[in-house]
This record gives sequence, structure tokens and C-alpha cells, in this order.
Amino acid sequence: SPVFSICADREICEGTQTSLSIDGGLSFSKYQWNNNPLDNQPSKVVGSAGIYDLKVWNNMGCSASKSVKVSVNPLPVVALSDAITCSNGSHTFKAPSGFNHYLWQDGSSLPNLTVNSPCDVNVVVTDHKGCENVASAKFEWFKETAFEKTGDIRLCEGSDYVIKADATLNNFQWFVEKNGVTTNLNHSSSQWALTNVQLS
Repeated sequence: SPVFSICADREICEGTQTSLSIDGGLSFSKYQWNNNPLDNQPSKVVGSAGIYDLKVWNNMGCSASKSVKVSVNPLPVVALSDAITCSNGSHTFKAPSGFNHYLWQDGSSLPNLTVNSPCDVNVVVTDHKGCENVASAKFEWFKETAFEKTGDIRLCEGSDYVIKADATLNNFQWFVEKNGVTTNLNHSSSQWALTNVQLS
């Protein structure tokens, strides 16, 4: 019977592949992986977990078989959330702890990253199995001008005007100032447009 050895059992990361082959580059007249006569190459590229059997034949028609096990490790779980602050604010993005290595877009390698200006943020984490995953987020400042139009507005008596804030913002609080007195209008925090405000 042919004498040969096959590569050792393999562990790969989810989404990657590995090549299985005969050790030492030995050549035989015929090969067959997992009893599939069409799979007749001396090596095989795989990306799924399982037991892979290789059967070989020599010129005398004698055969022998070996098996190799492939295990697939899941990718590390990592996520970041978008953040928005007032102008000139900063924010600290925190990746989950416990990974072997961190790599942020600026080259830093700590679990946390503080940014001081609007930017796209991403981090690559590596676990103890050598598997990597990436997470991304966006850091923004609130817009300086939250209104569609700025400046004083003059109206004729009895006419209406709709004041519109930036509808992409998350929270609104409306006030009216008259004769030096500021009054909270107590509208819904999700209301981004205002009309028919009574000033008297």
C-alpha cells in the first residue's frame, strides 16, 4: 500500500480558507477526496468545518487513505455606535475588552479611542485564535445653524410664518422671548417646525 502522510488538523477563521495536501510533495497515480471521483487533485482548498478524507493509489493499483479535520472558529464580535456632540466636543469610542489586539484607524492599539474632531472611526480586533473582525462608526458635531433661515423675521399683522429647524436633529426645545422674558413653549421634543406662535 502507498505510504504517505497528510497535513495536520487545521483551525481556520470564519470566512477564510485553507489548503489541504500530502506532506512531502509525494506523487501518486490517482487521488480522491471524500469518495468523490471528480475531486482527484493532490490538494484541496476548503472553507468549511468537517473531516476530509484523501485516498491515493500507486501504479500497482494499491490504495491507502488518510483524514484531516478542519475546524472553523467564529469571528470576534465587535460593534461601535455613531456619536454626535456639540461643536468642539470630543468622544471616546470603546471596543469590547478581552481581545488580544486592537488597531484603530490612527494606528493606536488600545481598547478605547478618543477623537476631537469629526471623522470616520474603525477598529480591527483580533482574538486569541487569530481571528479578526472590524467595526466602524462616525463622529460628528451638531450643525452650527439649526434653522432653515436665520435672522429676524418681520410679518404683517395676522400673517403666519413657519419656523423650521433641521429635521435631522434628534431633540428640540422651543422658547419665545418677549420684553426680556423667556418662555418655554413646552412642545414635543420631536417637533421640528413651529407655526402660529402667540406672542401676546
